Amino acid sequence: MPAERQMAKDYNVTVRTLRKSLARLTETGLLTRKQGSGNYIQKNENADSIYSFFRLERPQGGGLPSANLVRVDSLKKPKGLPDFGGSSFAHRFRRQRLLDGLPVAAEEIWLDQHSAAKVTRHSLAVTL
Repeated sequence: MPAERQMAKDYNVTVRTLRKSLARLTETGLLTRKQGSGNYIQKNENADSIYSFFRLERPQGGGLPSANLVRVDSLKKPKGLPDFGGSSFAHRFRRQRLLDGLPVAAEEIWLDQHSAAKVTRHSLAVTL
C-alpha cells in the first residue's frame, strides 16, 4: 500500500484519521501493519465469506445476498453530498440488494472521478 502520508493526501484526510481507519482494518484482519515497513493487505479466510460486508438479514436470520446493478452514471457532484475526492465529477452507482431473491434495500454509492476516469456498467465486475 502507499505510504500513510500519501494516502492521507490522496483521500484528503488527516494522517490521524487515516491511521484510525487503518487500525480498524487491522482489527478486522484485513490489514497487517509493520512498523518501519508499511501496511499490507492481509488474506483473511473470513473475508471470503459471502456475508463479510453484507449486514442485512431476513427476520428469521440469514438469507442468500445478491445485488442488481440498476444504473451507473457519471455526473457533476450535487450539492449536499459530503466532500470527497478532488474532482467536481463522480460516478454514481445504484444497486438493488436482495436476500433470497427478495428486494430488501436500495443502495447508492458515489466514487470520485479521479479514482476511476471511466466507469461503465459493462466494465464492472460482478460484486455484492
